[in-house]
Amino acid sequence: MSIRVVTIPYRADNYAYALINTLRRTAVVVDVGDSRAALSALETAFAGKDYAVEGVMITHHHGDHCAGVRDFLDSFEESRRPPVLGNDLRIPHLTRTLGHGEVVDFAPVGVRARGIFTPYHTLGAMTFAFTLLSDGDAPDTATEFDGRKLGTGSAVPAGHELLFTGDSLFIGGCGRMFEGTGDQLHAAMRRLFPPNECPIAEERRWIFPGHEYTLSNYRFSRSLPVREKLEAEHGPYTPPPAGEAKEPWILAITSEAHHGITQAEEAAARRIAAGMTTVPISASEERETNVFVRASHGMDFPESEQDGQPDAFAAQIHRVTALRGAKDRS
Repeated sequence: MSIRVVTIPYRADNYAYALINTLRRTAVVVDVGDSRAALSALETAFAGKDYAVEGVMITHHHGDHCAGVRDFLDSFEESRRPPVLGNDLRIPHLTRTLGHGEVVDFAPVGVRARGIFTPYHTLGAMTFAFTLLSDGDAPDTATEFDGRKLGTGSAVPAGHELLFTGDSLFIGGCGRMFEGTGDQLHAAMRRLFPPNECPIAEERRWIFPGHEYTLSNYRFSRSLPVREKLEAEHGPYTPPPAGEAKEPWILAITSEAHHGITQAEEAAARRIAAGMTTVPISASEERETNVFVRASHGMDFPESEQDGQPDAFAAQIHRVTALRGAKDRS
């Protein structure tokens, strides 16, 4: 059985996705902002219209992610129209709500989806984590697997997880807080990147965001002040009371993080120049090169903001909120 991901670009920088089972000619679609783009991608993947869509998963209610749902559904006979799943009643034609941690199996496709509630961009935003229902027919991963190939049609291997994050997480960035708060942004980052996560698990988790914002996100992150340079100029960092850190310290990252982000930006630029997308990225690389994830775990100021330190959560929330504000102004 070969299950693979079809990346569906549309508008200026949007991505929708389809998980397709090439043997059974079945699919699950994630986000339908443009029905024609989604239908065209499916017809290309299946070399015709003889296929079945078993479900449509919508990450959030914004039009660029769900405006095409009605036309997409209307393209199928009524008896073959797939259910529409999400967590926000503002999603058009929603037929089933999916809560945090809730699981739904798409047996004809051979995949299982788990909801991860990530409200802050919108209050109903969901990330969908997909795994294979059975690893028996999946490619073996005894040898090292280059997950970037998932973005160009490689089969999903056994033991790997695919996260479709919509606007809750981008490569190197996060969404704007249109409806939520800094507390919710912080909580979402930690749900997507749990503390003390097994490194092997993160190396087998692949992130598929809803937009191609990678280069702009890395440019912003690379423009942030570097902690070691600030300390050389102003002296060692003295942690202030939680929630009272000011610029430039509140936006600072370590020189190690800056170096990793610079390398990631260069690699992403090479992919774009070659006519490729930058999706997906492994969760392990994203943890190291996404400043919002780093801030939500106190990675750049561990002596005062890492879990276990007094008032660490308050300091993390203050930092990630300040970073999002700076990104909004950039």
